[in-house]
Amino acid sequence: VLAQAAWALASLRWGCGTEPLWQDLACELAASMSDHPSQARSSAKGQDLANGLWAFATMECSNYPAFVCLAAFASQHCAELVPQHLSACAWALATSRYREAPWINAVSLAVVRLAPCLSLRELAALSWAWATSEAKGSLLEEVLLPGAMHAVRQLHHRKLPDLCIAENGFAEFLLQVAWACSFSQASPQLYRSVFVEVEALLRAIGRSRDEAAWKEFVA
Repeated sequence: VLAQAAWALASLRWGCGTEPLWQDLACELAASMSDHPSQARSSAKGQDLANGLWAFATMECSNYPAFVCLAAFASQHCAELVPQHLSACAWALATSRYREAPWINAVSLAVVRLAPCLSLRELAALSWAWATSEAKGSLLEEVLLPGAMHAVRQLHHRKLPDLCIAENGFAEFLLQVAWACSFSQASPQLYRSVFVEVEALLRAIGRSRDEAAWKEFVA
């Protein structure tokens, strides 16, 4: 309930500048998670953790000691998170500029373990988070970006309008992958491979949307 309340308030941008409120929310959520660490294994608690971190990142509360405790809890129980919650936590902590070594190491191990199960949405979010965190190592070039492009190729056989409907945010995922590749200064070979495919798909998406808009206009 606390995580849902924090998420709702952050979505409305309610409570900006009211530090005591957000400090209390962070303390209570961190305490509830720490008191029952085994609950991180449940999907509901993983969602709570992701929602809480997202809310505090959105409200720029990452300097609160309780937020740091919550982030440390995420590091300790990272291996228990399902792909959706792992990518959401990674996005929130990257947005908050949380770059502590235990979290980076835990994410790296979790991504390698979960790699075959990660969707394009999750791979794109994790690629963006890893690049934003300026984390070292080969995870981005050897696992995340190749995995994302493999997922793109698997989806590419669909017709673009159907694909954009089925994979809500498809163009955004492509942009996240491209940005991560560029910002991290990936190898020239990987850079060319990613950008050739992403550019072609984005152009095709643009044409498809233009055609749909024109048909609607003349109808």
